[in-house]
Amino acid sequence: MSAAAAKTTIASRSARAAAWTAGSRVLARLFQLASSLVLTRLLVPQDFGLMAQAAVLLQMLQLISDLGVQTALVQLPRGHNRRYLNAAFALSILRSAGLFCICLLMAAPFAAFYDEDRLHALISLLAISILLQGFENPAYALLIKNLAARKQARFETAVAGATVALTVGFTLYERSVWALALGSLSGVLLRVLGTHLLIPVRFRLRAIDPAVLRRLLAACGHLLVNTLITWLALNLDVLAIGRILSMSELGLYNIGRNLALSGELLLVPIIARSYFPAAAALAREHAEGIRSPECLALYRQNALLFAGGGALVQLGLALVAVDLIQLLYPGAYLEAAGVVALLALRGVLRTISVLQSGMLFAASRTAYETLAMLLSQLVLAPGRLHFPSDRGG
Repeated sequence: MSAAAAKTTIASRSARAAAWTAGSRVLARLFQLASSLVLTRLLVPQDFGLMAQAAVLLQMLQLISDLGVQTALVQLPRGHNRRYLNAAFALSILRSAGLFCICLLMAAPFAAFYDEDRLHALISLLAISILLQGFENPAYALLIKNLAARKQARFETAVAGATVALTVGFTLYERSVWALALGSLSGVLLRVLGTHLLIPVRFRLRAIDPAVLRRLLAACGHLLVNTLITWLALNLDVLAIGRILSMSELGLYNIGRNLALSGELLLVPIIARSYFPAAAALAREHAEGIRSPECLALYRQNALLFAGGGALVQLGLALVAVDLIQLLYPGAYLEAAGVVALLALRGVLRTISVLQSGMLFAASRTAYETLAMLLSQLVLAPGRLHFPSDRGG
């Protein structure tokens, strides 16, 4: 196959992957929106605040220890090899078991810090999800590597729909934050089981190749630093608000935050599942790497598409924030409109940041990616520390 034909094939597969990912993410967000409309009429803001605060701790533990193994499987030329998959599965299980224990140890002091006793039991229950996630099939990353977004989109849409249905069902039976926790756990379990049914692989944990394990860890590079920076920038607001204001106000903030991030949560996975694997494939095929005309053309096309699309979506959300909250939620959630307007505006910069990072990691330039991530998140983070409260000032 000629270079031009290969480029056309990769570009067309990337476009199809983007379309399928976009469709699945839109459906997932619609499921979540429908769930939110029902749950806000069954629960009180304090329940959402408690769930948001517990989720922050779990996300922190997961992200600051994220080795980026699945991303490395996509980037590595031999990431599909059974020995790499065995090593990735072993690392995932060990990491999740360690995080589960750490989460149980941190539950009590975390609850004491926020002076909320229920957080202890809630975090302990949700910690089970961390343990379960360690058993997710690492071969699932090969769907991204091969730009097989159709199968992936159908699977994730089914899991999202089932998770929402289970959460609403639990809430109708038990109107408390525990229903949200059980719904979340059910979704994780469904996803883990589904990945093994979707791509059956027989793992041999006793046959781990130390040399492969070292190469896999080396490929992860600076991803641990990157995820820590990202987590701090994207969750510093929730940590601060949970400490300064009440759980009810944090619940209001989280409702607005989730709505404001709709566009961002749509675009970022599209980049990760269409642009990144395509850029990695092109970088491997050309001696110039990301400096090849093909890679640069792919970057320019996607930058224009995602930056332009992101700007339209996020600005639209900011403009109609008040009307959206009034239309979708009870009057008690009206203050969340200010959060939507503020946070929606940062989605464009976040999208460009992810696009740039994807290009650098596709070419194994992880050090440059870390620097770019640090600079971009330092710019994005300050915009997240505002909350319209009726407390003085």
